[in-house]
Amino acid sequence: MELRHLRYFVAVAEAGGFVRGARELHVAQPALSRQIRDLEREVGVELIDRDPRSTRLTPGGEAVLHEARAILDDVTRAIDRARQARRGLAGPCALCAGKLPTWSGMVAGLLEAMRQDYPLVHLDVSEAVSHTQWTALTSGTVDLGIGAAPTREFGDLQWQRITALTFDAAVLPSTHPLASRASIRLAELATEPIIAGFRADSDHHRMCVKVARRADPPTPIRIAESVPDGHALIATGVGWTPFLTSLAHWATQGTTVVPVEDLDVTAALYVIWKRDALSPVARTVRDTLIELARGTVPDSSERAARPPRRTSPEGDADHGPDARLPHGLELRHLRYLLAVMSEPSIGQAAARLAITQPTLSRQMRELERIVGVELLERRTRGAVATAAGIEFATIAQRILDRVDVIAPEAHRATRGASGRCLVATIPPALVEPLLGSLLHRVATELDEVRVGLVDIPPAEQPEALVSARIDLSICHSFIPITPYLDRLQSDRLLDDAIRCALLARDHPLAGREEITLAELGDLPFLFMPRSLYPAFYDEVLTLFAAHGFRPRIDQSYDGLETMWSLARQGDGWCIAFHRSLRAAPAGLAAVRVRELDLPWGIDMLYRRDESRATVLRLTKLIRSIAAAESARWQLEATASSEGVGYAGSGRATDQNATPHRA
Repeated sequence: MELRHLRYFVAVAEAGGFVRGARELHVAQPALSRQIRDLEREVGVELIDRDPRSTRLTPGGEAVLHEARAILDDVTRAIDRARQARRGLAGPCALCAGKLPTWSGMVAGLLEAMRQDYPLVHLDVSEAVSHTQWTALTSGTVDLGIGAAPTREFGDLQWQRITALTFDAAVLPSTHPLASRASIRLAELATEPIIAGFRADSDHHRMCVKVARRADPPTPIRIAESVPDGHALIATGVGWTPFLTSLAHWATQGTTVVPVEDLDVTAALYVIWKRDALSPVARTVRDTLIELARGTVPDSSERAARPPRRTSPEGDADHGPDARLPHGLELRHLRYLLAVMSEPSIGQAAARLAITQPTLSRQMRELERIVGVELLERRTRGAVATAAGIEFATIAQRILDRVDVIAPEAHRATRGASGRCLVATIPPALVEPLLGSLLHRVATELDEVRVGLVDIPPAEQPEALVSARIDLSICHSFIPITPYLDRLQSDRLLDDAIRCALLARDHPLAGREEITLAELGDLPFLFMPRSLYPAFYDEVLTLFAAHGFRPRIDQSYDGLETMWSLARQGDGWCIAFHRSLRAAPAGLAAVRVRELDLPWGIDMLYRRDESRATVLRLTKLIRSIAAAESARWQLEATASSEGVGYAGSGRATDQNATPHRA
């Protein structure tokens, strides 16, 4: 599949037929028909109903049209972002700010200005001062810094003064005799040490020396290792330091800010960057910061009244007629670029792609010609992505991910139109009553729906839903869906608790009403690896530890039915939920464990954007069945607690046995 297939298919769909589509694409109709046939073979379903009088899309075709339009839009967006990044109007910029620019609101103002004027720029802000900040700039960890001017050993840094802050107050210990005064004079602090930072050649230290020399003899100076260290020293009564009245609310606990009438000293703030290493987007951020500090950036109300400066001026060549989707661009260009960016050299990328290095180099040059900007910086030992290349590659990966789901989405739509619905479940012994009722009621109430049960490992079911390989999932409540929360909806079907141990029926403990964890100590605990469900694994082991129980884990197992099989042979024990007392898996007995009580349940997962009537009707039916099953379970549990009891032992003897009713 290539972009041209999608472009041709969209043209046919929007033109309403092959004749008009071929005319708009300036290609021969037979050639266009062959391209659409190639796409249908690639996807695996028929996309167009070919009728002598009209051309209509099949349900699968509608799904492909939706995805194709989104992909072509993303291609245009990727090209635009690359061109914007070249101008410094898009891309990431790492900014490191000291305490004063953060406390004064300068950083917040910069973030607001960038969001409004340059919404395609992502500004990542960290906090560090002096030596730490300058080291980060030198190493390339950050692009820009705001703070004091670097000292002499940082010769590869450049800086520009952006503003000067007036220090007109003193930070004193809260217990200081002058702390309650409305204002004081510098002479009243003449004999008390000034806490200066942080190196003898720093701006703050020079400012403190200037203040100290106003007294005769000069006020003593004590060096602090950092801003927090200096304020901590002051809180213990060691001395004081110059500060700003406007930032009094930032004073740390144990200190007080008191205005000093005759202090009036200033310290400059600088924007700092590494020499000859300023990217276009970092230059945009730097210039905006300078404008902001000078007061030439409009305020928030003025910015809101004008459009963002995220596109080039009208008439720019990159935004004229040639800005539409280039016909020469194909998916292979995107794959090749991502391979080059992920390998140390173009030669290694070519080997991975099974093509020659000259061929790959030509393809990259062709891609840059099509996009209109340089995406790679060629070096002696390989190629490094430019800022434009990084922006383009980010969307390119999203495009390729979306291409991968075109065929599953087409099949999903075709299933919906044919009334077929694929449901992934957990082992039947856990949900036997639910599935049995579901299949019975579908046959009697939704005779046009055909339900197919598929076996997919629970941990893989969320991804299978997102990629359209299945339509519904009935799963454990501890399946991790956090990465898919924006795509999937989770409904709780049945609540239960893990309270039992599953043992072989002939095990000596199997006939007991209740056992303790300690009695299971010599028997191997059959459990999953932590990597499968880390949170649940930790919850179980934490509960064991709280009761002083150390399970014997000889080996971990991925499959629930594998663990049941081993337990059935007497090779260990498994945890199980309370409902297993009435319907244990075949060949196993469920026994209540006194210390064991963990919340558990069965959930139904489906896509948030689900619109197919077949699937929506099925989800409604499953909720109804689950509510009835839950009510029956509550009734049986209540009857059991009141002593009504069950016939026999109260446990089913077979996986398919029906639980005894009260």
